[in-house]
Amino acid sequence: MARVLFVTWNGGGNLPPTIGVAQAMRQRGHRIGFLGQESQRRHLEAAGFALAAYRREAGSLSCLCGTERQAQLMKTVWMNDDFAEDVYDKLDSEPFDFVVVDCMLIGALARSKLYPVPTVVLVHSLFASVLKVRDGMLMMGNKLRVDAGLPPFDLSEATWESKDLVLATTLNQFDKADPLSIPNVRYVGPVFEKRPKPEGWGLPWCENDARPLVLVSFSTNADQSSVALLQEALDSLGNLDARVLMTTGGAVLPESLRPPTNAKVMGFVPHELVLPHADVMITHGGHGSVMAALSHGVPLVCKPSLGADQAIIAKRVEELGLGKAIGVTSELREAAKAVLGDPAFKVAARQFKDMIAREDGAVVAAKEIEAFLSRKESPSPSVLVV
Repeated sequence: MARVLFVTWNGGGNLPPTIGVAQAMRQRGHRIGFLGQESQRRHLEAAGFALAAYRREAGSLSCLCGTERQAQLMKTVWMNDDFAEDVYDKLDSEPFDFVVVDCMLIGALARSKLYPVPTVVLVHSLFASVLKVRDGMLMMGNKLRVDAGLPPFDLSEATWESKDLVLATTLNQFDKADPLSIPNVRYVGPVFEKRPKPEGWGLPWCENDARPLVLVSFSTNADQSSVALLQEALDSLGNLDARVLMTTGGAVLPESLRPPTNAKVMGFVPHELVLPHADVMITHGGHGSVMAALSHGVPLVCKPSLGADQAIIAKRVEELGLGKAIGVTSELREAAKAVLGDPAFKVAARQFKDMIAREDGAVVAAKEIEAFLSRKESPSPSVLVV
């Protein structure tokens, strides 16, 4: 049995795959700990995990939005090497065999040589396709540190591939990468958090309504979902011959929106409840949402938001024939109509559904960690000198 410390932050879509891997590790008999932001406590405790909150966390970013919030995230969360001190203190006070660090926590990764145990990086999106973007963010983050009078990081120590093991929770076929090009990188497949299904939930339409179902689900982060954006999306889809279900995920109150007659608006609804009935999903291009749709064979319309990987993911969706990528919300209706009208999108999405169904990504990740630990614990072969 191993003792595993997960190091995370409140980024929305990054937490479910982290919890998914932790659940698989726990199921296999390992002991789990979490170090993260206080704002993650409710989600983690609902999944049965205890949280140790950072002692050196910066103030709340809830009053910020858009690019201003992204810049503050860069300075106070992603590039915050104070978190490395919290990791070190946690490892000093409790026995863990290794740490699993969220790929965005560059400050914690840049100083991982402090840790007395191996470091595993959890990449909750694409890997190879985003490396150039990541490297640009590292350079920008270093500039922000210098501007703030802080020493820059040694970027060779901050990169994911410089750590002991990298787990990419995506499909190599979606990332369009060679999984053997970097020996410590493992593509484990999409990872989903396992949650109990609410009882009694159903679609808010009559069972005999034969119109196709369009699920609209943008980011749960308020800086990527606004009343104006969601209302524009509803207005664009108002004349579509389909049922439109928009879930706001808590970012916007449903009652603040005016849905057209073909649409319903709800708060948080787990994707796994709606997607078995959906014919297309409209999303911001978040990796978790896209993989959830593909795991049910549902094609997509992606309108990327602020996330650095979202435009790349949307482009891959279009390149692979899995849906459409658009630039402005007013194009939603025509894009959804095109996807609904061409069965080739559904065929391509079902092919990815089959690939995802072959293995449980969380279990694959757990096995990769176990194999890594086994290699670390195995004695080096003796050399016979003659």
